[in-house]
Amino acid sequence: MQTYPFAREGGACTAARPCCCNTTRREQPIFAGDAVTGIVAAPAKKYHRVLYTLWAASGLRFGKALGIDIKNIFPDGGTIIICQKAWRGQLHDYLKTDDGGREVDLHPKVAAMLKDIIGERKEGLLFRSKTGKPLSQSNVLRRSLHPVLAKLNRSKCGAHAFRRFRLTWLRKNDVPKDLERFGMGHEDEEIGDRYSKLKQDVEFRQAVAQKIGLGFELPAKNRVVGPNGPKIEFESVPEMAASA
Repeated sequence: MQTYPFAREGGACTAARPCCCNTTRREQPIFAGDAVTGIVAAPAKKYHRVLYTLWAASGLRFGKALGIDIKNIFPDGGTIIICQKAWRGQLHDYLKTDDGGREVDLHPKVAAMLKDIIGERKEGLLFRSKTGKPLSQSNVLRRSLHPVLAKLNRSKCGAHAFRRFRLTWLRKNDVPKDLERFGMGHEDEEIGDRYSKLKQDVEFRQAVAQKIGLGFELPAKNRVVGPNGPKIEFESVPEMAASA
């Protein structure tokens, strides 16, 4: 794209000809890796830490993350089947687009976190209220994420900043485009996306997720003493019961 010199007056572009500046669009915040590290470790409630970690490690949209049912998580915690979403306290067994229904692969360390918080549960939402219903998006933002951002002297934003972080990380690490679009829930953009069968190779997908890493540090772990001696565990969240 050809660009032209321009000046700003009161935030407006004064270029005489069209340029790459579009001041009519809202800002699109994105977190750097160190910012994500601080955010996922900051919440007082443990289930918020897990939610923010999952956002940053998967790029899932808000409603899809809150709509995850335990039965749709692979036994090893490494892959989540996305087939429903939570919206205004209700579960929808349909998605906005066909491409939104997919499998999302997680780094082994995040998979271990999910297995730990799930414990012996076999069904129900991964993130749920005390009554078993989906968490309220507005409550999560108002009671947790926005106060965390304020504490860290960062601008208020929503879950999409984590999604932008994840997509940027995938591209920095040269993830195959068809896997990128599959994992993010984007539609195919070229005929090669349809010919390639990488998205059907779960083992390869999980290997890619492990190879590229997370781009941020996980929340602190606890050192606990069990019957077999000391060991390191992720902080557990009993039954993931939440008040938000």
